[in-house]
Amino acid sequence: MDKLDVIIWLSTMGVFVVLAVVFTALLYATGGELILAVPFSFIMLFIQWYIGPWIVKFSTGAREVSEEEEPELHRMVGDLAKKAGIPKPKVCVVNNPGPNAFAFGRTQKNSYVAVHTGLMRMLNKEELKAVLAHEIGHIKHRDVFVITMAAVLPVLLYWGTIFLLSGRDRERQNPLAVWLGALFAQFIGQIAVLWLSRQREFFADAFSKKIIGDPLPLGRALVKISYSLGRYGRSENQSMKAFYIGEAEHLSEDVLRAVSGGKEEIMNAIRRERDGGILEWFSTHPKTVKRLKALFS
Repeated sequence: MDKLDVIIWLSTMGVFVVLAVVFTALLYATGGELILAVPFSFIMLFIQWYIGPWIVKFSTGAREVSEEEEPELHRMVGDLAKKAGIPKPKVCVVNNPGPNAFAFGRTQKNSYVAVHTGLMRMLNKEELKAVLAHEIGHIKHRDVFVITMAAVLPVLLYWGTIFLLSGRDRERQNPLAVWLGALFAQFIGQIAVLWLSRQREFFADAFSKKIIGDPLPLGRALVKISYSLGRYGRSENQSMKAFYIGEAEHLSEDVLRAVSGGKEEIMNAIRRERDGGILEWFSTHPKTVKRLKALFS
């Protein structure tokens, strides 16, 4: 294991440790009453995880393509999967002018990489390959499963707070206070899940850098994707925001011009860009500026 693998492994284990600790603490504090809500929560998440690939295909219009239809795309995905040490994912194309890509699926053996037609037109081969490596990274790190499991946290906090604030004296409780407290606890849990999602994006970027051997193609691709989505306002499936490689951002013309140069030109340009601030807490992706700084560090 190299340093990146160790960090990702510790991060993944941390998710399950946190869930176990929170669940145990709430179970103890509620005198075991929380156990009534847990099976239902896990059943719902399991159903979501199991039918997820069908929902993604339906909502995005992703169409699985054969090697005869997209030989170059299949070759890139196959080569990257081999380097990553995972089974080759199925390849999908989405007829959408918005430049984007995403990975989805239940397991490493049942996974998909989908690419928008707009992305294939915009990027050169090196940049496209770097984007595909990012998506392969998500599959290798089992990010869909990890985020799905992490989504249990807001549910646990919601029901745990309901049981805790309700107490045993049902006649004297304030239903509004109980409900507001539960919503606040759920909100904190969702913020934590969004933070985890942003960290997994950093990990996927780092994996692309490692497997490609050069951060510049992905850096250029991220700028082009974010700038294009932000400038032209191409609508994306909002329910799929967490899956996409990038989101719309209003980057400056200086940053766009810098992508034709090298690392120094890009770093000089992004120094004048905002890092995102508190609004980034509510995003599934880190700001492009932060991703570029991490890539080139």
